[in-house]
Formats: sequence, C-alpha cells, structure tokens
Amino acid sequence: MRVSLLSAAVGSTLLAHAVATRTAPTPTAALIIWFENAALSFFPNHTNWRAGYDASFAPSLKATFKQGSYDFAILKTLYTGLNAQITADYSEFTVTFTELTAFHDAADIGRIVTVTDLEKAYGRKPGSPQSVTDAAFAVISVVSGTHRITEWREISNFSPAAPV
Repeated sequence: MRVSLLSAAVGSTLLAHAVATRTAPTPTAALIIWFENAALSFFPNHTNWRAGYDASFAPSLKATFKQGSYDFAILKTLYTGLNAQITADYSEFTVTFTELTAFHDAADIGRIVTVTDLEKAYGRKPGSPQSVTDAAFAVISVVSGTHRITEWREISNFSPAAPV
C-alpha cells in the first residue's frame, strides 16, 4: 500500500521562517511544529505508527473516538484495527491538514491544538478517490519532561466497517 502521511505545510512554513530570520519559533509555532510531527508519526496509515503513538500519547491518556471513550491501551487497539483495515482495503490512504489552531499558555503548562483534515482513500479497484473529513482536539502537557498528548478527542467520517 502506498501511503501519504499528514501534510505538514503549516509547521514547515513556520520553521522555514524561523530559520530564514534566525529566530526561534514562537511558543505557539513550536507547538504547531511539535503537533504536526507527532501526528505524522502516530496516524495509523503507515507501518511505523506504533512507535509514534507510544512517543506522542501519555500513558494516562483520556480519549474519545467518535462516541467511544478510551484509555491509552484501548485507543492503540482501535488504531491497530484501523491500520489493518486501511492496509487491506486501500492502495493509498492520505491525510492532509486543512486547518490547525493552537494555543500555548505563558506558563508552558497547558497546550491545546485543534485540527481538521481531509482523508482520501484510493480503493484497490480503479476509480477516483473517496474523501471524508476528520477533526481532533488535543491537550498537550509536559509529562516526565516530555511533551505528550494527555487528552485526545477525535471525530471522523471514516468508518472501518464501510467504504469511505
């Protein structure tokens, strides 16, 4: 299966500006860059997503996906099933950010990111891609000196039980 990972255009632009002007990214820009890199690593549309999941989510994670509530282990099990479904059903499955909003508090204690994206699924049979939207809300905290997602709320129009 050919995969395209999440588009990281927002963070790449912010990082390029910081490099060009020889300034550090603002805390909010740094948060956007961190989130995009984390999402690139944990979204279950590629084979190495599990390592990214473990590095990005806190063990104390509180999450929802659509209507279900999950902890760290159960959400990982759900993502494992999604990865298997994506791999079995699609020759390519892409995710591209369409909007990303971040809030970084001055004390560097709480950080919030919201993201919406467009998912395109290319079936194993020839034809045009099918598209759905997805959105997520994340709270990012410092856990044992490392940024981790401690709360994750995801809604998606993708259904592993039915074609996209």
